[in-house]
Amino acid sequence: MSRAGPSRRLATILFLDIVDSTRIAAELGDRRWRELLGRFREVVRAELKRHHGHEEDTAGDGFFATFAQPAQGLRAAVAIVRDVQEIGLDVRCGLHFGECESIEGRLGGIAVHTGARIMALGGAAEVLVTSTVRDLVAGGDTQLEDFGTHQLKGVPGSWQVWRLLKLDVSSLPAPLDPARAAEIRDSQHPAAERRRRTGVSGAIGQPGEDQSEHERHRAAASRQLWRRTSAALGIRG
Repeated sequence: MSRAGPSRRLATILFLDIVDSTRIAAELGDRRWRELLGRFREVVRAELKRHHGHEEDTAGDGFFATFAQPAQGLRAAVAIVRDVQEIGLDVRCGLHFGECESIEGRLGGIAVHTGARIMALGGAAEVLVTSTVRDLVAGGDTQLEDFGTHQLKGVPGSWQVWRLLKLDVSSLPAPLDPARAAEIRDSQHPAAERRRRTGVSGAIGQPGEDQSEHERHRAAASRQLWRRTSAALGIRG
């Protein structure tokens, strides 16, 4: 009996992750980082649900989600950028719209790979989109600016990228000031706030050791997410 081939469907693809997560994890230590990561995931999942998104995959501090319409994905991305700042974090987001392959319940294909690469171009509190997304939301209350033409690793051709400035008349927030972000994170842990004010560290060992350990975990999680989302492509990198 022959095995059925992969099914295909159109989707808005959203990738996002925490900016400077390695530094933040080293600053907080393992226990507080796990707690913060748990709150981060709750915030993201609440906005995905509110905007009718579907969580396709997560690894480390990264998310891959899909939406039926580009406007839903944009609104979810903006809400996540704003909401995670309330817990002292900034994220970067990348969106693309295209045809995806579903293989054994997992989405793949060049469109998924493109969305991930678009996110990787972004900085703190930035939402970047492809021209495909820009064209589909044209005429709405959306303002974007030219972010330049880019070569995306593993993806053929040159890609025009756009940065979201306003959605539904509201501007995106500026990135958090690092000192303010640290205060927000510490405010959720009074003991940590006292240590910060007195200059007493609650960590044991050298800071570089914690950072290196987190970097290894983050790199492994990122590789895992990349492998899963690009498995159907036959593209290396």
